[in-house]
Amino acid sequence: MGEKKIATRDGFGEAIVELGKDNPDIYVVDIDIGKSCKTGQFRKELPEQYLKTPANDGASHQCIEDMGIMRTLPNMTVVMPADYTSAKALVKAAAAWDGPVYLRFTRDAVPVIYDEEDTFEIGKAK
Repeated sequence: MGEKKIATRDGFGEAIVELGKDNPDIYVVDIDIGKSCKTGQFRKELPEQYLKTPANDGASHQCIEDMGIMRTLPNMTVVMPADYTSAKALVKAAAAWDGPVYLRFTRDAVPVIYDEEDTFEIGKAK
């Protein structure tokens, strides 16, 4: 794929807007990290499906133990996409998943390693 780098959170931001337009049951709950999580476009285009809480961005939002904690919750599916392309696809797969899903994204740009034609399935390594 070359040297193209895009943060996985950008894939999330784009995919969640597409999903929210198609499904009014999809909401974004922002805990003061909308800029970091790329949910600003969702808020702009789908304000009736966007909720912001009184929480403030800080150390609790930077925790590296989140994946370990989320894995201990019963029936929780934990997904961390490898690149922008897989992030977009796996956000859509999570929306169709039967049960709770925790999605984790990177802030930093990472190499794009998959093509748009690649397919991804929750629970299957690639």
